[in-house]
Amino acid sequence: MFILQSIQAQTLIKKELLGLEKTSKAIFQEKNRLELQVSLLKSEHLDIDYLDERARDTLGLIHPDEIILYGVF
Repeated sequence: MFILQSIQAQTLIKKELLGLEKTSKAIFQEKNRLELQVSLLKSEHLDIDYLDERARDTLGLIHPDEIILYGVF
C-alpha cells in the first residue's frame, strides 16, 4: 500500500513540476519581451516610431484606418 501511495505521489509531483516548468518558460518569455520594450524606450536606443505608436495607443489616439502590430520587431 505504501509503495502504491509513493508512486501516486511521485506521479503528482512530476505533473506539478511539468506545469511549473511550463509556467516558468512563459514568464521568462514575457520577461524578455518586456525587457525588449523597455530597451526601445531608453534614450540611447530610442525608437521614435515605437514611442509614437505606444503613446498614441495608450492615449487612445489611433486612427480608425491604422493597424497596430504588437510583438513584431
